[in-house]
Amino acid sequence: MDLIERLHQQPHQFVIAITGGGTSAISELLAIPGASNTLLESLIPYSQESLKDYLGFEPTSAVSQNTARQMAMRAYLRAKQLDSDGSVIGLGSTAAITTNRDRKGDDRCFVAVQSDHHTAEFSLVLDKTNNRQTQEQHCQTLILSAMAHGCGLEDNDLNYTFEKNKTSVPQTINTQMRQAKAPMPWQQLLVGTTGSTHSGDASPQILFPGAFNPLHEGHLKMIAFAEQKLGSQVTLEISTFNVDKPPLDYLDMQDRVGLLQNHPHIFTNAPTFLDKSHLFPGARFIVGYDTIIRIADPKYYNDSTRERDTAIQSLHQNQHRFLVFGRSLGDAYLTLKHADIPTALMELCDEVSETEFRIDISSSEIRAKSAAE
Repeated sequence: MDLIERLHQQPHQFVIAITGGGTSAISELLAIPGASNTLLESLIPYSQESLKDYLGFEPTSAVSQNTARQMAMRAYLRAKQLDSDGSVIGLGSTAAITTNRDRKGDDRCFVAVQSDHHTAEFSLVLDKTNNRQTQEQHCQTLILSAMAHGCGLEDNDLNYTFEKNKTSVPQTINTQMRQAKAPMPWQQLLVGTTGSTHSGDASPQILFPGAFNPLHEGHLKMIAFAEQKLGSQVTLEISTFNVDKPPLDYLDMQDRVGLLQNHPHIFTNAPTFLDKSHLFPGARFIVGYDTIIRIADPKYYNDSTRERDTAIQSLHQNQHRFLVFGRSLGDAYLTLKHADIPTALMELCDEVSETEFRIDISSSEIRAKSAAE
């Protein structure tokens, strides 16, 4: 039986987003009867602006594993909108195949699938000696194989081979697959049945919100300082949901846990401090100067000072406090005393002065240095 026919017999339904090579996979799926059993929606955000609009932000690279996974997450969220009770999967694919202009680097294809319980990414380096049509077939093959993987069909049964075009991903080409199967608390967080992965009766007393990508020496010293000053254990809090970007997927979460060096941590669906307050009333928050400034900025409250002041009042009512560390910004080192924030928010803050603590390091600088190397 043709692979596409087998896909059409599965109970899973897809939203598919493809940019670059591999778009022929959509027409191949539609050409076989039963496509309505498989496809909820297909999109081709082909131009740079279209891809930016689809993701909600401009990706660092249009053709990368991360971009494919972010596309897959957007597709998954759209699939949940279209069929909230069904077994849905989002697929994202981005490829750079041979073209009529000079391009540095490999011809390549990245595909990702996202479901309630699973994230997988597939990477293929294409043979530059092949023509565009052959490379397109290899991208198509990888996309349909990723769909089969998402449905749970066995790789050794499929053998990445399609009866129609008799093409398979050549074993001499560098192909890689990486996946993460989510524990139940992660699944519940993504589908929205819980607000955090915290378990147990006692809520964390001190939360250090951040991305921790990576957890670095500055974070570790801030944790040690806060625990000594406040007399309680610090719990790292990572919001899987972001105001401007798709949620972290399970590979992101798996990678992030690997960077946390066994420190107590929780994942939440709380991108704002008001969201965090609802989940953990009374918690103390560890923040930097730049974060306390953002909490006071009306642009994060629909450009409304009234909404901002209402949010700050809620923080008062839930009895939160902020331990505010200084931050190097440009040539200056700024602490709480430099912050122009509403009095109501200042009343909730405790300053860590420059003489008490200073370290000039940031995750973004570490990532930039790592990328340059």
